[in-house]
Amino acid sequence: MPLFEELQEKAAELGFARLAVAHAGPFEQWRAYMQSAGRTLSLTHDPQEALPGARSLIVAALPYRPFSAPPQNAGAVSAYYLASQKAFRGAEALGAFLSGQGYAAKASPNLPYKEIARRAGLGSHGRNTLLLHPQYGSMLSLAVIATQADLPHQSAPPPPYGQPCARCRACVTRCPVSALNEDGGLDVSACVRSHMLSGQAAPMSVRPHMAGRLIGCDDCRACCPHNRGAQEAPYPADLADIGHIPSLLSESPAAMKARMGRLSAYIGDNLSRPRRMRAQAALASCACSPQAVVPALRALLGDECAATRCHAAYALARFGERADVKSAMSRETDPSVASDMALSLAGA
Repeated sequence: MPLFEELQEKAAELGFARLAVAHAGPFEQWRAYMQSAGRTLSLTHDPQEALPGARSLIVAALPYRPFSAPPQNAGAVSAYYLASQKAFRGAEALGAFLSGQGYAAKASPNLPYKEIARRAGLGSHGRNTLLLHPQYGSMLSLAVIATQADLPHQSAPPPPYGQPCARCRACVTRCPVSALNEDGGLDVSACVRSHMLSGQAAPMSVRPHMAGRLIGCDDCRACCPHNRGAQEAPYPADLADIGHIPSLLSESPAAMKARMGRLSAYIGDNLSRPRRMRAQAALASCACSPQAVVPALRALLGDECAATRCHAAYALARFGERADVKSAMSRETDPSVASDMALSLAGA
């Protein structure tokens, strides 16, 4: 059986719905676009830097169903991140398969995945900056493997940016922080998702949109006509238990570590760091009943993490607990945190 067909079979066993191949030439157009937009390049444009001698870029698409809303007092984790972790593990398995066949391979290389998928013919670049597949819309996660194996690849040029969107501006209008522009660009500094679990105090402009959310903002996906047929999956009960916001705010370090260990099985270690998750939970608590979270938020005004103190003060101010925030300000030794608390009071 040809190697490409073996890869397709293996990918299907791992849950991928589509597998395609792009040539391993550099992404010069993408690099020029990113530079013209003033974006810092965290990815390399040249596959040869990721894997010297690379001849093919394999991309596999893993569709997923968005979750319904979680129960009261549970923070939402977007279904995308579960799919992303599954795709990551799938990439490792496909890379190991290629290595077993005698071909050098690198799973999850530091390359622009959406550009690889466009080049491979898997979809188009939508105005929401996401890959739009003809069948699955943007409800998919991508896995990429660079390899020295010479595989048949898509020969047609990729479609222009924004082509499937025509005059639709639904995502631009829906974005709560106006991070999307008409040309299919994204202001990362404004995006809600980019400030989640960062370890830093989130800008005031995005905090109102983090209520009830632990990781992920799906607004631009939810409103997209290409995702109209996506059926919601019930929110996983175990994930709701893990994301119980009052527990995230109040548990001991040992209990929090154990809880994040459970979460990492779903979304990976990088997004399951206890300190960062507690800081995010403080903002997410704004969607909870005050009785469930206010006592824990008060205790977090003295937390060792500056971001957590800022976020706890913000949430308490939204719940009308101004005296607690003023008292914390008087004790605060970090001027930047005290200033943040003052802004929270002024905006409440």
